[in-house]
Amino acid sequence: MACRGMFKFCQAIFFALWDLAGVCLLPGLMAYGFWRLKKGKELSGRLKERFGFLSPEQRAFFCTASQKKVWLHAASVGETLSAFPLIDALLESDKKLDVILTTMTITGYQIVRSHPAYGKRLIHAFLPYDTPLGRTLFLNHWAPSGAVFIESEIWPGIPRECARRHIPFMLVNARLSEHSARNWSHFRMILQAILAPARWIIPRDTGDQRQFQKLGIPVLDPIGDLKADAAPLKADPMQLASLQAKLGNRPIFVALSTHEGEEEIIIAALKEARTKEPELLGVIVPRHPERGATLAAQFNAPRRSLGEFPTLADTLWIIDTLGEVGLFLNLAQSAFIGKSLCLPGGGHNPFEPLKAGCRTACGPYMSNWDDSCFHLRDYLTVLKTDAAIAKWITEDRIPPVPYVFEKKNLSFRLACQILTTISDNK
Repeated sequence: MACRGMFKFCQAIFFALWDLAGVCLLPGLMAYGFWRLKKGKELSGRLKERFGFLSPEQRAFFCTASQKKVWLHAASVGETLSAFPLIDALLESDKKLDVILTTMTITGYQIVRSHPAYGKRLIHAFLPYDTPLGRTLFLNHWAPSGAVFIESEIWPGIPRECARRHIPFMLVNARLSEHSARNWSHFRMILQAILAPARWIIPRDTGDQRQFQKLGIPVLDPIGDLKADAAPLKADPMQLASLQAKLGNRPIFVALSTHEGEEEIIIAALKEARTKEPELLGVIVPRHPERGATLAAQFNAPRRSLGEFPTLADTLWIIDTLGEVGLFLNLAQSAFIGKSLCLPGGGHNPFEPLKAGCRTACGPYMSNWDDSCFHLRDYLTVLKTDAAIAKWITEDRIPPVPYVFEKKNLSFRLACQILTTISDNK
């Protein structure tokens, strides 16, 4: 009993200090927000959402929204795309339900806008800073029936505030890598306190389940990775046909979601590969499109965002646009997954290129996808150097086993569980 009392006391002290820091840092957060606005990382007129206030678009939506709303949070592009099938399942399962989807990034917002239900039964908001003011105003405005966070981005005050208001807080596709678990092992009591208000947590896979359990956090059995169950990325048929006609029979290699330090390795590999395939076109899709200008200048390459198209003399094309990954995966024969060549790595979604029918490779640092990579070991090739990448592009033509995508309707099962939890809360 004494230990339990001490735990609760330490927990109360932690949250009190967190809220005090949020109040004291408010002027600094405002300055930081204006700095981000100047750098193009925030949208003019929407910075106030970081502090819990509504934009005009949200006010208009709020006037017509139903009383029953679910709040989903997806940090950025990958989580947002994986949330789409879940959004569809929620809206289909309950015709009186609306969805508020928050993201941290502008790119996440731009992806949300492409959803057919946007502005009707779906609205976007930027996640407010986790200060007493921000989360209080946000929850006062929207009053969601439930809060569902996808993957790993959790702020200490939000689950606790949801619990105080009797709003079920749920964590789906929960991710906790071995590296993160080691770091959290020194602060396990804090993580336990942060996640204690969750009604339930469904880990992404058995690897994540083990890491949560090591830290004493109860989780349900995993039902599968939302990203594995998502439909193949779409490609506009007219644009695809137009690009195929312009590019002709040029072999195309695409490097997806690359990060700083990786492009140099990939460019070196492409240079070597062209000694055997002179017409090879390398396509680089940086994870952060705002890096496109820098990469184009560094490697003297055309940029998609400017409407530039590679000539036969161009060996590289920078795709610094949003929502076109599916288009270029359908053009390419070979694909390489970024954030996997340089430490700390972690990797990105290996399912997207495989579902598009591309031969797919990655670097040695795919720690965020250990379980998935194990199950995909017959379809993924691990490459560590520019020479190995060049050899794979030009010589290793046929994957050992063709990848077959089977949809398992995980999103519908999750939607049912979310709606049941909300219903039982009444």
